[in-house]
Amino acid sequence: MAFWVKTLGLSSKSGIAVHLGKVMKNVIGMALILAGIVCGLYAGVWWAFIGGIINVIEAVRAEELIASHVAIGVAKVVFAGVIGWASAVCLALPGVVLLQNQQR
Repeated sequence: MAFWVKTLGLSSKSGIAVHLGKVMKNVIGMALILAGIVCGLYAGVWWAFIGGIINVIEAVRAEELIASHVAIGVAKVVFAGVIGWASAVCLALPGVVLLQNQQR
């Protein structure tokens, strides 16, 4: 244990648990930010934008044209940016808060 105290530059008063807690806050915060970016890209680009275009094409090519299917596809395309940002913020914001609370 004394080896890690010297290696990490900790005093015996601060303890390793305090330092590891701060390291884990950083790791979890960065993981949440990365997950938010990935989730935002998936939800905004793939599910909403590309999926909305595919929904509209499938609705138009169907034997019977159903207006609600076309409308849902168009709405997904129109709101793709909002969907992507909202899903990214839901995960990234707690990660940013964890990173900013490092001093506590």
